[in-house]
Amino acid sequence: MCWKVHAQVYKAKLGLFIFPLPPSGYGTCNLGLERLDPGNANSWQLHAHLSFGTLGADAPEVRRKWITIERTHYVKPAEKKTLFFYTGFLELGSRKTLPGFVDFPPDAVLQNEKAFECSPGIGIGVSFRFLKRFGLDLVAGPKLIFATHKDSYYNSITRQGYTKRYQDVNAGYRGMGALSIRFGKM
Repeated sequence: MCWKVHAQVYKAKLGLFIFPLPPSGYGTCNLGLERLDPGNANSWQLHAHLSFGTLGADAPEVRRKWITIERTHYVKPAEKKTLFFYTGFLELGSRKTLPGFVDFPPDAVLQNEKAFECSPGIGIGVSFRFLKRFGLDLVAGPKLIFATHKDSYYNSITRQGYTKRYQDVNAGYRGMGALSIRFGKM
């Protein structure tokens, strides 16, 4: 019996976006690893993400932590300088929202909103290669957000806290950009 041995090609990815907006600001970062299958036409990816901040002085502050598992199919062979691809992905993570400066009624002062989210989706993207091992990957697409919420409130009249639990489904989108470096046999 003869086993074929293929050299593996990997891409390490790093994305960072910071939007300074005094007196607030927003940032997001991701760190990922892509494993290209033999022939470089398909890949598996795993990303860890973090986002934080707010886009307004009195707006709620949102903090998210999530991972993304992704299966990518490149339309052209991966040796080209510009590649188009489509992808199916699953995001799993948590979201915590702090209320911001809002005037709440005294019997329901919001302390925080917490949610666990499971978001399957699809996307299309483009990958630009420059030099020999470096690249820029951009992807965008719709997703469904299945969320389980636990919101914490404080009643300032009775001086007691309480929670509300609920589930919902929302439409969303995924947009990501990342610089990449390839390693392994090319």
